Amino acid sequence: MKLVPFLFIILLSCNTGQKDPEQPVQDKLDTTEVNVDLSSMLGTTECYWRIAGRDTLVAILLQTGNEITGKLSFDNYRIDGSAGIVTGTIESDIIRLWYTYQSEGTRNIMEIWFRKHEDLLIRGIGPTDVKGDTSYYTDQQAIRFTNEQVLRKTSCDSIPEKYR
Repeated sequence: MKLVPFLFIILLSCNTGQKDPEQPVQDKLDTTEVNVDLSSMLGTTECYWRIAGRDTLVAILLQTGNEITGKLSFDNYRIDGSAGIVTGTIESDIIRLWYTYQSEGTRNIMEIWFRKHEDLLIRGIGPTDVKGDTSYYTDQQAIRFTNEQVLRKTSCDSIPEKYR
């Protein structure tokens, strides 16, 4: 009788029946191939700047489809400068941006438009108002693009590090 439990244990441990081992996690994943055009996802980065006397305005813009993201830097000689991020869209040749930046310890948002013309960005000037921390155009039909606010396209490598 003492042999029966011992034989029972041996029979269980010697089970030679084929049992499917658990599939590795890698094999369980759906391996459906996905083709992605990375160049359309990465977009195109363009850099522009304007130097007027001791004032500098730099725009670094990434366009993906009709979406625009990037950075603006205003380096002014006699008044406080600012630097921050931009998000917006481009329709035809008009870039509509919201510029979020810190100035004098407060967060601000400003609506800024540019007209893209060849290798130039022409900043739109028009009537604005402020509500809370946001400055916005009050009459979009009155926005004018003049030669007073022109940024020229440049190689992004030529933009000084402090503006990137």
